[in-house]
Parts: sequence; structure tokens; C-alpha cells
Amino acid sequence: MQPSGALALLAVGAIVHLICAPYNKVEESFNTQAVHDILYHGLSVQAYDHLQFPGVVPRTFAGAGTVAVLTAPAAWLCHLLDLTKLPVLYCARAALGFVVLAFFANCLAYSSWLTRKQPGLTISAMALNAIVFRCDMLPLAGLMGLHMLLSRQITLPKALMWGVTASVASLLLTVSLDSIMWQRLLWPEGEVLWFNSVLNRSSEWGVQPFHWYWTSALPRAMLGGLPLACAGLWQERRLLGPVGVAVIYVCLYSWLPHKEVRFLFPLEHPWMYSKEEGLSAAQLQAKNFTFLLADQQSVPGYQLHGTAATIGLDFRLASS
Repeated sequence: MQPSGALALLAVGAIVHLICAPYNKVEESFNTQAVHDILYHGLSVQAYDHLQFPGVVPRTFAGAGTVAVLTAPAAWLCHLLDLTKLPVLYCARAALGFVVLAFFANCLAYSSWLTRKQPGLTISAMALNAIVFRCDMLPLAGLMGLHMLLSRQITLPKALMWGVTASVASLLLTVSLDSIMWQRLLWPEGEVLWFNSVLNRSSEWGVQPFHWYWTSALPRAMLGGLPLACAGLWQERRLLGPVGVAVIYVCLYSWLPHKEVRFLFPLEHPWMYSKEEGLSAAQLQAKNFTFLLADQQSVPGYQLHGTAATIGLDFRLASS
């Protein structure tokens, strides 16, 4: 499938999600309310909902601010036509889908990492994700950086240059913005990291045994394709590094008592790529081929399966 076709399929997926599920779950409630407050309260930060109902841990306004800017014309039009706020919610969700399509940093980072291209871009994207949006990406970012160093994709001085620059810029962005919005000096993901990892307060929301990711979460997240992923490693040895990073990441997170399937979503890409390698090998065996196909794109269903898996993963990441 050509990139334009994959992008079109991703857009169709966004539209279907928007129609079927315009509302949000609890993990999205802060950002939905933040978009509303930015649109309808503007600079009157004291009127914002989060100051009265802050939630368990603070979150950044960076993502909500981006979506609000994109949604502002629709909000103005609805106000002009004296419509309810429901169309604005639909437009905000559509704007989020557009952001996923255009600026999804995780996919950008993984693509450049797995293909050994633009390692500086990979480091910058992972630093932005970990420091501004999801602190649970910090171990993965570190492991990916270590893999790039060991595989000589980047030198240590260049890695430090990209990493330090991106980290400082990301930290300045979130601290300056969120300190204003929360009315106190704040690094939101720093507080989340302290709450979940140091204080281990996340265990108050339930715990799972050490092996749970391996025996329950990962097999379900892979849609039963874990054996194919193992076979794919034998087929394509270049995936040993990325999948090894994913394995170490899962082992590290297995030590935290509180576990959720969504914590695995950022690292499903290496598993999915390995799964597609295993699928291609199985298809070749089924057709009684006696040679390894040089161009995997000619294997029927190979790209379709991979695209569908990536689309599903991307939208689960966007909603986490």
C-alpha cells in the first residue's frame, strides 16, 4: 500500500472513531475540559475547571492548547449561529485526529529509529514525548538511545547534543506554559513520575502480578500474534535490537505493581513489525515457495495487516 493510501485509510479510521465514539473516557477528561475552557474562558484562567477539580495529578496544557487553536473557528461559528457546544466537541475530536495524522511524534520517532534514519530526530521526538506528554516514555527513550549508540547509528557527542537540546527546550515549554495555567511552578510529568514511580501511589488503582504483561496484556494487545512475532525475529534478524528494547521495557515496567494494557502501546511497533515478518514467512510457506522473497510488499496481505495494526495502535496511543 502506498503512503497516500495508508494515510487515507488512517483518515477513514479517524472519521469512524469520531462518529462511533465522540465522547471520552476518564483518561481524556482533563484534555477535553481543558479544550473547552481555553475556547470559552480564554485568558480568565481563574474560571478554568482544573483549578477547582485538579484531579489526582496535573497534566500539561500543551496538547489541549494545540487542539483548541484548531477548533477555535468552529467554536466561533457555533457561537455565531447560537448552536450548542456539542458540534464543538465533534470539531475538537476531529482536530485531534488531524493532529494524529499530521504530527504524530511517536510514529515519526519509531519510523526513523527502525529504519536507522535521522537519529537526531528520533531523540528529539522521544524527549518531547517523555518530558511534555508521557513521563512513562522515559525508560523507552533511554533504551532507544542506548540501542542507537550500541548500533552506531549516532555518536555519543551528537546524541548528547540532540538529547540535551530537545530536553531543555521541552522542559522550558511545559514549565512555562503549565506554571501559568496551574498558577504555581510546575512540571506536570515530573509530578506524575514522582507520584507513580517513587511514591508508588498508582497501586491504589489496582495491582497485577509480575508476569501479567507477558501472560495476559501483551498477547491480547498483539491480537494473538505473539507467536508470529517470535517467528519474525528468526526471519529478520535486524529486528532483534528494537524488539530487545521492547522486551527490556516490559521487564522494567513489570516491577511496578500497577499495570495497564495501554502502558504497552508505545512499544507495540517493534512487535507488530516482527509479527508481519512472521506472517510473510508463514504465507511463503503456505504457497510452497522455496526462496526468500526480497520484496516483502509483494506478499498478499502483508502491508494490509501491518497498516491495520499500526492504525489501531496509533489511535489507542492518541486516546491514552
